[in-house]
Parts: sequence; C-alpha cells; structure tokens
Amino acid sequence: MPTEAVLIVDAHVSMRVWDRVVQQVPEALAENLTHVRVVRLLGTDETVPSRVGTDSVLGATEEGTRRVILVVTDGLAAGWHLGTVQPLIREWTLNWPLAVINVLPPHLWFRTGLDVSHVQVKAPGPWTANASWEWRLRETPPGLWAGAVGEADGEGEDAAEGDPPSIVPVLSLLQHGAKALSGVLTADEPLWRDLPALVAHRWKARPDSARAFPWADEFLVSQSPPTAASRVSDFRAAASPTAFQLATRLAAAPLSLPVIRALIHSTPGAEPVHASELFLGGLVRPTGVRDDAPEAVVYDFLPNAREQLLAVGRRSATIRTVREVRSVLANVPSSASLLPPPSASLCDPTVPSITSRNAYFHRVELSAMVAVSFLGRAAVLRDALRWHDQRHAVRLNDLPPAAPDVIPYPRPVEDQGALRMTTTPQRPEEGVRTAQPRIWSLPPRNQNFTGRTELLDLLDERLGEGTTTVLPEAIHGMGGVGKTQLAIEYAYRHQAEFDIIWWIPSERPGQIGQSLVELARRLGLTTSSEVNVAGPAVREALREGKPFSRWMLIFDNADSPEQVRPYFPTGGTGTILVTSRNRRWGLVSGSLEVDVFTREESKELLRGSGPILAEEEAEALADALGDLPLALVQAAAWRAETGMSAAEYLRLFESKKDELLETAPPPDYQLPVAAAWNVSLDHLETRSPAALRLLQLCSYFAPDPISRKILSRRESNRDDPFPELNATLSDPMKLARAIREINRYSLARIDHRTNSIEMHRLVQHVLINRMSPQEQDSMRGSAHRLMATADPGTPTDPTSWDRYAELYTHVMASNALRSEQSWTRDLVINVAKYLYHWGEHEVAVDFSESAWKAWLELFGEEDHQTLLMGQWLTWMYWTVGRYQEASDLVEHVRRVYDRVADPDAESVLDAIDTEAGVRRAEGRFQDAVELNRVAYDRAVRAFREDDPVTLNIAHNLGVSLRLTGAFREALELDRKTWGLKLRVFGRDEQRSLITENSIAIDVREIGDYIGARRLQESALSASRELFGGDNPNTIDTVRELGIACRKAGDHARALEFALEAQEGFTRRYGETHPRSLASALTLAIALRQNGDLDSAHARGLQVCSGYRTVFHERHPYTMSADVGLAVSERLLGRPEEAHRLDEAALEALVDAIGPLHPFTLVTAINLASDLAALGEYRTAVDRGRETLARCLETFGPDHPTTLACAGNLAQDLVSIGLHDEGAALRRDTGERLERVLNTSSDGQDATAPHPAAIEFRAGARANCDIDPLPL
Repeated sequence: MPTEAVLIVDAHVSMRVWDRVVQQVPEALAENLTHVRVVRLLGTDETVPSRVGTDSVLGATEEGTRRVILVVTDGLAAGWHLGTVQPLIREWTLNWPLAVINVLPPHLWFRTGLDVSHVQVKAPGPWTANASWEWRLRETPPGLWAGAVGEADGEGEDAAEGDPPSIVPVLSLLQHGAKALSGVLTADEPLWRDLPALVAHRWKARPDSARAFPWADEFLVSQSPPTAASRVSDFRAAASPTAFQLATRLAAAPLSLPVIRALIHSTPGAEPVHASELFLGGLVRPTGVRDDAPEAVVYDFLPNAREQLLAVGRRSATIRTVREVRSVLANVPSSASLLPPPSASLCDPTVPSITSRNAYFHRVELSAMVAVSFLGRAAVLRDALRWHDQRHAVRLNDLPPAAPDVIPYPRPVEDQGALRMTTTPQRPEEGVRTAQPRIWSLPPRNQNFTGRTELLDLLDERLGEGTTTVLPEAIHGMGGVGKTQLAIEYAYRHQAEFDIIWWIPSERPGQIGQSLVELARRLGLTTSSEVNVAGPAVREALREGKPFSRWMLIFDNADSPEQVRPYFPTGGTGTILVTSRNRRWGLVSGSLEVDVFTREESKELLRGSGPILAEEEAEALADALGDLPLALVQAAAWRAETGMSAAEYLRLFESKKDELLETAPPPDYQLPVAAAWNVSLDHLETRSPAALRLLQLCSYFAPDPISRKILSRRESNRDDPFPELNATLSDPMKLARAIREINRYSLARIDHRTNSIEMHRLVQHVLINRMSPQEQDSMRGSAHRLMATADPGTPTDPTSWDRYAELYTHVMASNALRSEQSWTRDLVINVAKYLYHWGEHEVAVDFSESAWKAWLELFGEEDHQTLLMGQWLTWMYWTVGRYQEASDLVEHVRRVYDRVADPDAESVLDAIDTEAGVRRAEGRFQDAVELNRVAYDRAVRAFREDDPVTLNIAHNLGVSLRLTGAFREALELDRKTWGLKLRVFGRDEQRSLITENSIAIDVREIGDYIGARRLQESALSASRELFGGDNPNTIDTVRELGIACRKAGDHARALEFALEAQEGFTRRYGETHPRSLASALTLAIALRQNGDLDSAHARGLQVCSGYRTVFHERHPYTMSADVGLAVSERLLGRPEEAHRLDEAALEALVDAIGPLHPFTLVTAINLASDLAALGEYRTAVDRGRETLARCLETFGPDHPTTLACAGNLAQDLVSIGLHDEGAALRRDTGERLERVLNTSSDGQDATAPHPAAIEFRAGARANCDIDPLPL
C-alpha cells in the first residue's frame, strides 16, 4: 500500500541555521516511504492561531494511500511558547498520525516552547490518527496539568467542553525514537508504548505568556530586568563550552544568517545546535527580519550583552571574527560597502562615511574594537558615529506620543483572542510620568507604601535645590522607621527625571565597590571587573555627565561617612541620596530625619489589609506598636493571614511584650518589633518548624539578599544539629515550601527576580534573642557550613567574584572569622584573596588583619591556617607598600615555621619566598637572592624542578638576580624556567607570561635593545589577549615595552607606552603606589627624551617625593629617581643641583648595593657629566676612568652603558688636552656603538640608525637612566 510523509518544516528564522540538516531528512524518509512531500510552516512567530498555516494546502490523501505528518521545528518561535501553533497541530491529528521532530537534542527541549512529558501511547490500529489514540502519563510532574489528563476519554478542561486535546509524539532528529513511532503506526495489535510527547490543546490565550520568552523581562518593568552581566553569567553556566565560545564570536558580528553560518563553520566543533543555544539563552531576541542576506540582521543582542560577551572572549578570536564578517559582507554586492574591505587594516585611521544603512554595522565593529583595545580605530568610529547621531537626532518634542503598552516582537494585533503583553510600571501615581531611566537598579517597590507625603515633598525640595558641587542628602533615623522604603518610593515616583538610578548597598565598602563595578558595565565604561578600575571610571563618567548627566546614586545603610564618601563623584549634575542610622551624616551633608509614623499613617497602614478595624481598635493597635512601621507591617500581615480580631491580637502582643521585659533585653532592643514578630514566630513554630529554623539560619547572615543558591545543599549533612533544617536545605521542594510559609506571614522579603530572601536586622535580632545560647552557637555553625559549601574555590577567577561579593557580606555579618570549622576558615582565606584580586586592596588588608588577629587569639601562632593567613597578610602589606609591617610579620612567620614545620614543606618554602620579596622591597637585593636560592634548592630537592611550586620560586629567584645586576644569570634561569612552564602550563597562562616578560627584560638589560623590543611586543600581545588591557600584568608589560622602545631609539612610541602605563596604574592604584611611581619615572624619562624638559622635571620631582614616602631616603629606587631628576636639572642649566643629587645618590648606592652594581655605575657616569658641566674636567676624567673600568667588569666592552661611559670619557680626555687618547677611544667607541645599537644579538638589523649613534657622531654627551626593575 502506498505511503506518504508530509514533512512540514518550521520557517522561523531560528530554523534557518539548520537548513543543511533538514535537507537530508527527505532523503532518509524516502528509503522507507513511497512519497515524501515538503511544505513550510508559516506564522510560528504569530500571536493568534488564525495566522499560522502552511505555504501549500495539504489536501486529502489519494484513496489507498497512508499519510504521516512530521513537523520539523526547534520550538523557539513565539507561537510555540504562546500555544498558537498547537491548535493547527491538533487539527491535523484529527485526520492523520502526526509527530514532531525537534532538531535540538532532548536535554534542551525544556528550554523551548514544546512542553514535553513522558507518556504511554496505544493506537487502536495501524496508521490511525492521533485523536483516536489512548494515552496516559508515565509520571505527573506537579502542577503541569490541571488535573491528571488521562486517556483521551474526556478528562481535563478541554475534554469537559467536548474538545479533547491530542497527544503528539516528539522525536529527536538524531536520537529520534523512530522505532517506537513505527511501532505505533504499523502495529496490528494495540500495545502501550513509551514516547516523549506534547499535548496539543485548542487555542486559549495565556495571561502570563509574556514571561515565556528568554528576553521577556526586558519588557516587564514591574520587575527590574536582570543585568547583562548576570544574563551572560547564567548563559555561561547553562551553555555548552562550544556554544559559549561561539557566542563570544557572534558578539563581534551583526547577526545575519550568512554571518551566523560562516562563524559556525569557522568555530572549532561548532554545529547549528550551538547557535540555537544562543538563540534560547536569553541574550538575543529576533528582530522580525526574515531575509537571508548578509545585511539582513535577524537577531540582535539585548542591551550590554554584546559587550559583556566580548569582555570574556579571546582577543584573537574577536579579531578573526571582525575580518571574517568583512569577508562575508564583501562577497555580496548589496552589502560590500557596509564595512571596509577584508584587506583593510583593523587599525586604519581613515574616518568612515556613516550612513543610516551602515551605522549599525559600524557600531558592532566599534564594540569589537573596544574589546580588543584597538583604541585608535575605536576613537575614529566613535567620533564618526557620534557625528552621524547628532546629525540625525530627533528632538523629543517631535516624537509621537508613546503608546500605552510596549509590545515585544512579535507585535500582537488586535484580534479575537490576541494577547497583549503590557509593561505597566509598578503602581504609577496619578499625573506622574513613569518612563524608566535608561540605566536602572532598584529594589522592588513596596505596593503597600503608606503616608510620608510631607517627607517625600521635603526630600524633593531639598534635592531639587541644586548646587555646582554634588552634595549628598542623608536620610537618617533609628532602625525600623522605613528609611530604605522612603528612598525607594522617592526613586520610583521621580524615575522619569533621571537617566540613571542606581541602588548601592553600603554597609561595607566591598558592597559599594561591587555595585560600582556593575554600574561601570552598564555604562559601557570598562571591560575590567576589578573595582579599583571600575570605581574611578564610574565617578569620572558621572562627573563629566557622559553618557548621561541626570543621575541619582542611592547609598543605602551607609554607616560611616568616612568610609563611604570616597565613593562619591566629586562633581556633575546628579543627585546623591544616603540612608543611614548614623546622625553624623548631618555634619557632612544635608540631613532629613525619619521618625515613626504619625498616628494617622499608622492607622491607614493597619486598615489597608486584614479584617475591618474600628477607629478605637486601630488607635489601640497603633499605640501598642509605638507607630513603628516595621512592627505595624508585621501586625497587618499577621491579621491579614489569620483574620484575628484586634482584641485577640492585642492580648497576644501584650503577653509577648511582658515575656520580653522579663528577659532583660539589651538597650537597643525594640520591644514593639520583638513582640509583634514573636506573635508570628510562635505560630510559625507550630505550623512549620522547618520554616522557623530557616529564618533562624538567615538571622546569622547579613541583612542583605541571601541567594537561594547559597541556601541549597546538594546532599544531606548528617552532622547538622537541626534535622528539620538539614532536610529543608537538601530538598528543593521542602525549601520552596518553607520559603512560601515565610512569605505568607511577611517574615522576610522574598525577591523572585533575584531568587533571594532578605531580613531586616531588627528581625534578625529578635530571632537570635529567642534562641538559647547553645542553639545560637549551633545555628551560627550551620550558617558557616552553608557559606563554606557555597565557596566556589576560585578567588582569582572573575566569573566567581559575584558569588564572593555576596559571601563577603555574610562572612562579616556572621563573624565567620572566629569560626573553628576548617572549611569555613578556608572560605575566609579565599574571601581575602578575592578582595585582593578584585582590586579592593585596603579592604583586603583590613579583612586579612582581622582574620590574622582572631586566629592568633583562638588557635595560636603554630596553627597551620593561622600561618597561611600570616603569609597572605605579609603579601597584602607588601602590595599596599607597608613594607616595614611586611618585614616584621614575615620574620615572625619564618620563626614559627622554623620551630614547628618540616624545612622542605611547601608552606615553609612559600614563607621563605615571601620573605625574599619583602627584602627586595626593602632594597636588600643580595639578601633576597640568598633567600631565593635556599628556597629554590629545597624545592628542587623536595618537588623536582618542573613542579609548580619550584617554578614559582625559580621565577622569583630570577627577579632577585636581575635586581643585583646578574642579568646573564637571570636570563639563563628565566629561559630554563619558561621552557618548563610552557611544558607544564602552556603559553596562554599567567605564570608562563610573567616569565616570558622577564626574559624580555633580561635581554634588554644585557644590552640587546632591538631583540628586547621584539620580545616585549610579543609578550604584550599575549598579555592583552589573556588578561585584557586593564590587568596590572598587562600594564606592567606596556611600561616595559615603552622602556624597550626608548632603548631601541623609538622615542615617540616610548612616550605613548609610558603615558598608557602611567594612566593605567594611576587609575588603578592612585599616584602614590609603587607601580604608579615606577611608571611615572618611566614617563619622566620619556618626556625628557622627547624634548619636554619642564614636564620631565615636574614629573621627576613627583616621583622623588613619592619614593621617599613609600620606601626610605636611601632606598635604591629613591636614588634612581634622584638620578633621573639630576639629568633634567643639568639639561635645564642647573649643573650644581644635578651634581648634588648624583653625588648623594652615588654614596647611598655604594653603601646599599656596592660599587659594581649597574645602578651605581649609571649614577657615576652621570656624575662625571655633572663635573664636566661645572668645568671640572680633570675630576670628570678621573671619575670616568674609574667608572669605565668597573663597567667593563660588570657589563663587558660592548654593552651600551659601557659605551656611553667611554664616549663621555673620550670628550673629557680631549677637554684636558689628551687628544690622541681621546680620539682613539672615541673612534673605537663609535664603531662599537654603531654595531651594538643597530643590530640585535640574533643579527637582525634596526630599521633606522639609532638616535644615540647619531648624537654621538654629533658630539653630544650620553645621559644614562635607571629604570626601576619589577620587584
């Protein structure tokens, strides 16, 4: 008997990436069926069933022919989510057997619009239509069906109306279960067969369907949408590694179908399914365009998602993507002119002609250029696009009135049963605009906000006065009076007046920094997640009003003005609002005190919910509760839930109040809050002990949102002293039930947007006070164990920093620093490391100091983890320039290790290595070498030379050797270390790259400037790709490349790199950090070499002063700054001052590091030049002869420093009449100088004569400089 398959292919744009795969399906079907017909399913992105159909009529089958319908889809189109396609599917099942083939693998089906469940199916006969099949669920997922939809005999809502649903098998394209379906179609005997299937209902509009789309919360402004960073983080967690890699490449491209296909093809391991993961991942949304052309953009990224993906992508992959996009566009005449041709340089400074047709494509390329730090090209594109935008800007007055609803794609049409997806803001006030700011972060609005009209008006008046300097306005008052709620309500009422409203939890500096990092991302200011980069960038952007000048920052619960004020922008036209319990804010800003409710406000709130209250009852309740808003809210919630009369509630309340007074509560204990809450807590203890235990647990966390991820255990903990709590935390269903109970009585604030729970600090106080001392200790321990379980264990990984930022606040609030649990102490160490790597160095020092002191007291100095914290604190002291404290602490840690530990233990070797670093910072370079040699020899003996511990110590030994002037020994060791690191780690790893950079410095210091520049350029390229442009390792490499360029004679490039490094370190650390000072000295030298003597002198003075603050008066680096300043003094015509500086520096350097050290010899060379400038030629000659002999011993005859000394001496010899000796020395020096400066050690010639060689021929003296080497 003839058989026919009708293959109905979903025509939605997301299916177009599967074209090649789908084209193979008819061929496979033709092997078993007589005829295969292909039609397209149109309108799957429509919102009403009447618009869904096929491009050709299916028609009736010929007599005797058996037909099966196979619908091929990915289930991503809007119609599958909304249920507008399923009615047509159901209609077909009335006449023929039908199955859906999902091109996606089964593990992704739950993220599509196909609600698939496991069912058992029994067909009455072969080739019968689905409508006649019996079916039953193998298991009923809770809440999935409205009643147990059983066989097709009439159960369920549809069946009740005589319109039963049909069951439709869903098959995988690759693992397609065709055997099971074949059994259903061809079986002569009815049998139950297991199949995944969906239920095709009749059409029914879903009121919540706007939430069905991954991008839908962009339009639900009643809830603040998740940030781009959190979207990308969620996508990374859910997506396959290949899909994430493909997404980071697609972020650098316009998402047209030819471009998407090209990038799938060129990404290793990528297939269409990986593009589909992006389509359903909540980062992109369809544009409504359906054309298959390079210029037809079919998907676009949600705001800031593109930039977030580019920030975590590989630089080389982004560059390759940009070139590939240009190639795809160039292949088609209609799109060839949209971007420069593939052959054009990505750094081309040519200004493009921006039109409305190509502007989008240039914007995408601009994002890519910023991500790869092609800042020149980025600036050109930014300026061109800004000019285009200004030219084509539309005035707001010219825009048509906004529609009442904002409707996401696809746009619904007024039709019977059509859905309207509205974006009504939260409770708009009459007559008030409700347009949201462009950048927005606020807690949910309190829908029951009551009263405070006068305070809100007064606050608006105070904030509206305006000044030329941004001054904060503080809202202060005792706990529980509603300071935070007042600020939230004000922000919602005035949201239309601002472009930016940003909420900043401020109890601890770490929280402020985290909020500013996220704001920097939203502003598109930086790709770095480090707070000491993002924070200053945000403050500067707000001060300048770029990109928006109308902004409001709300610092919530800011206790200390001294801690919080450094985070304020220092100017601009924005607004700062502070909430605090601290009255001292009134001394530094405008201040508005919030007191308890007025009696009328109290009664209004109490009457807002629950049983009706008489006037005298409301009066009595308000009086008993002291008009305290927090207590009033709890009482209202209790009465609304239980229906209890006012008299009964007052009786309960008074009994609880008397109990509390008998326990002699602390002075700050607020009785109305405690009594009101104990009424509810007593009831909860009876109704749901697990929910009460969960609240008690949360009372030991910070009064900030607690992520449900932290509250969830993957497995049960049998040692937990609270069995009901353990069961709740290890079972997601029980945890959800407990949270619902808590929410029912308003015992905590549940935020479904962030999936978190938050408690007021006064309520935490009440809960803790209810527990016995033993219960308190046990519950605190449970909280600590839960926090330790949530530790990602990767404090150096930026993707873990959001979790650590949350854990930090809870660690501090729960006093985890005094926990005796080993895992909790590991968490404390990791939090300390996170704070350092995140960039909050001062906060990291304070945190580490607190942990060190607590552990010394609790566990003693010989405890292993105490010693580890001591080592870390030593490093932190070193990092922030507190070298004396670092020295004292490391000596203490070493003494303890020598007493209690195996001398070859890893921790002991780390301590020795740390002490060597401290000695380097103190200027005791030779002591550092000796310590590093001891550690290295022990490490080789204990762990072998290729162990990571040994390799780290070997690298640091190379650093110490270089500081003593043993450049060739350092180079030999660094090359060996790098080779081992390449074998162990590979090149694209931080530990390998820092040693590669060291090799470049070694090569420079032995005198091969051309070779050093080439190596340094390679190291910088790798560092930018691995770390990004703002990483301190990258900035260090930029500085070193600037030095290499200057030494190689490229003074213009040297100045560019010096400026970049100085700006980078100053932005990150401020002007007084050792790294900032080193980069400032490099910049001063570069300025002088480029002829700007005045700027060089000013910068040199700054460095001299800074080094004296950071180090000490006679530190080698302080003297190096003096030597550089002396050159500027001499060139500015002040040789006496130059001589004074150089003479003092020479004396100090001889004492500190010896007469043969390179720093000492450079100083001696310059001192001879000072003497010659003063006319003391014979003294200059004596100094020159002595120094040349020492240069030959230290550097050898062909080193540029030796030749500089010899060239200067030749001039001085001639000046005292020794013409023959001077001429001979000059001739020999000139030949060597030409050869050395213009050729690298591997024979590569310079592209142009070296400026020093040209100046030598012109008779100029050589000036030498000391470039601070990395410590």
